[in-house]
Amino acid sequence: MIQEQEADIIYNLLTYLNAAKEEDMYYSIALTTVQNLDIIPNCSINELADLCFTSTATISRFCKKFGCASFPKFKEEVREGLNQARNEIHFPAEELQFIQANPAYLIDKVYHLMFETLLLGKQSLQMDEVDALCQLIHDAKKVHFFGFQFNKIVASDFQLKMIKLGKFIYSFVDHGDDSQKTDILDEDSLAVFLSVSAREPHLSLINTIHQKHAKVALFTMNPDTVLKEHVDYFFSILGKESDFTVSSISGSIGFLTVLNIVYLRYGILYPKQ
Repeated sequence: MIQEQEADIIYNLLTYLNAAKEEDMYYSIALTTVQNLDIIPNCSINELADLCFTSTATISRFCKKFGCASFPKFKEEVREGLNQARNEIHFPAEELQFIQANPAYLIDKVYHLMFETLLLGKQSLQMDEVDALCQLIHDAKKVHFFGFQFNKIVASDFQLKMIKLGKFIYSFVDHGDDSQKTDILDEDSLAVFLSVSAREPHLSLINTIHQKHAKVALFTMNPDTVLKEHVDYFFSILGKESDFTVSSISGSIGFLTVLNIVYLRYGILYPKQ
């Protein structure tokens, strides 16, 4: 079973800071939060407001911007993110001892994981699936890519390559209220989800997109995901994810490789006029 931690509040805060066009109050709150992560789970809303030189009402609005209904929910997500980070790299004790004595082993281990993932992807990828995805992208008046963590970068890379072929696609790279992302979808839209594990929490966003009468395509490494019953088009490749990190190492590389094939095939099938 492919597993990876696709999204957490810490990642979303960093993404917001990286994408911010101006250093407004929300930027200041986000920056203060990431600079003081360890104290957030145990501080009050008044303490964070004082730390940010703002009001508790502004803190509440900030939390809602990041999909948290309340400040306690925001603190809970920060706590979960910190807990994940504390176990970010987790080799078995015996293997860790071996790595400390033989650090070059890491090179072999990571490259072997990449090779294995790419080989599994190659063996499972069918050209008719590539052509089907190309046609969906070509025929849709509006294409919207949804990625999580590194898959946002994968989607942005694909966006740049596709515009050079004459096809504009939306790629949502910064975190915000999901309604800001879905408001522009309609019956002429195709929403493509990039998710290594395709976990059930994504179902809420998929249902929201369906309410806009848009079509949904899911691209994943989890052929058994329950989400496949809730999307219009389902694409799955095999792959292997790291079992010694919380963050994805190889899954997104598999996605990047497949989308490079889609980009090349699209350019051949639909040459720019």
